Amino acid sequence: MPLVAISVAQRLWPGEDDNTIILTPEEQSKWDEIYLHPKDTFWWFIDYWWIIDDSPKQDLTIGKVKIPNWSKNEVPEGNSPWLVLSGLQWGSLFGGGSTELWFGDGKHCKFVRLKETFNF
Repeated sequence: MPLVAISVAQRLWPGEDDNTIILTPEEQSKWDEIYLHPKDTFWWFIDYWWIIDDSPKQDLTIGKVKIPNWSKNEVPEGNSPWLVLSGLQWGSLFGGGSTELWFGDGKHCKFVRLKETFNF
C-alpha cells in the first residue's frame, strides 16, 4: 500500500497477524521475484488492497458501477476529498471491496462516509 494509506488501512483492517506482509506498490510489483512458494505445498493467499485517489473527479465510474457524486460544499476549507477504494481477494474464489469518501489536509485524514460496496 502507499505509505499515506497506512492510517486508512489501520481503520479498515485493525487486525494483527504474524504472517501479514505489507508491501509498497514498488514491492508488490516485484513480489514474484521476492517470494517463492515452497514446492509441493498448498497455495493460497488473501490479498488486501487500498487505492487512494487524492484528486477524484466528482463523477466516478468503476467498470459498470457509478459512484455517487460528492459535493464541493461538503469539503472543509483547507481539505481535499479522497476516494479510498479498499478490498480483499480470497484466492481465486471470491473478493469484494468498498469505496469511501475521506478528507485530507496534508497532515491528517478523516473518514467521511461509505459510498459504495461491491463483490466480484
